[in-house]
Amino acid sequence: MATFQSFNWNQWFAANWRIVLLSILAGAASHLLWDKLTHHSVPMVQAASGFQKFVTPEERHMTYFLFWDLSSLIGGFFVLYAIWQLPVATVASRVKSHRYWLCCWVAACSFFFVQLPYLRRPVLDDLVISLINAFLLGILFASLVFTFRLREKPKTSAGVKKQGQRFRHPL
Repeated sequence: MATFQSFNWNQWFAANWRIVLLSILAGAASHLLWDKLTHHSVPMVQAASGFQKFVTPEERHMTYFLFWDLSSLIGGFFVLYAIWQLPVATVASRVKSHRYWLCCWVAACSFFFVQLPYLRRPVLDDLVISLINAFLLGILFASLVFTFRLREKPKTSAGVKKQGQRFRHPL
C-alpha cells in the first residue's frame, strides 16, 4: 500500500475515466449475473428444469447452500491470492498499530451491537453479513479517527515539550 501513498487519483481518473467506467459496469454486471446464479429466491435458480426431477426440495435447498458457500470460499481465495501478490514495502509507521486495531475492534463491536436488534432473522448468514459490515465500518471509523488525529498533532517530536506548549498525549 505504500506505493499508493503518493498516487494522484484525480489526475489518473481524468486520464483514464473510460477504463474506470468500464470496470464499474463490468463489476456490476458480473455481480448481478452471479446473484442470478446463486440467490435462492431468484426464479432462474428455482426453475432449474433438469435439476428438480432428481432431488427433493430439501436436497435442493442444501445443494443451493453448498454451492453458495463454495462460491464464496473460491472467491475469498482469489481475493487472498490477489492480496498476497501485492508488493511488500516497509514503511515507518506513524501510529502504533495496536491502538489502531483496538479502535477498529471497539468500533466494530459497537456497530455490530447497534445492528443486532434490527436483524430480520438472527440466522448465521445474517450474523456473518452484519459482522463483516460492522468490521468494515470499524476500519473506516478508525482510519478517519487516526487520519484526523495525525493532522492535528504538533510537529514536535513525541514527548518533547516546547516552551509554553501543553504536552499532548499521542492518543
